[in-house]
Amino acid sequence: MSQKTDKKNVIKEIIAEKEKGFGTLKTKTRSNTSDTPGKEFSRETKAAAFIRDALPGSPRCKICNGYLPSRINSIDHIKRKADGGLGTLDNAQLTHPYCNTTFKN
Repeated sequence: MSQKTDKKNVIKEIIAEKEKGFGTLKTKTRSNTSDTPGKEFSRETKAAAFIRDALPGSPRCKICNGYLPSRINSIDHIKRKADGGLGTLDNAQLTHPYCNTTFKN
């Protein structure tokens, strides 16, 4: 038996949680990962970057400033991996796949 969800209440809960800074959101910790971040983004970092950039409004590409479609985006390193950039949330930004694969100045 499925319970019908009231859309208005869900939206109110999300807004209330956003005002609190999403303090009650919990992330799963993985016991088989090292404490030192690698150069690749983990699934958790990709999800956190998307949530961070998408919740305030329509997400925009950090390179060209165009709007990002909800399902077509990529996570880019702000500091390139070749230059020592790590796969951390502080080094992640949402971009168009095209913008992420072309040379950036």
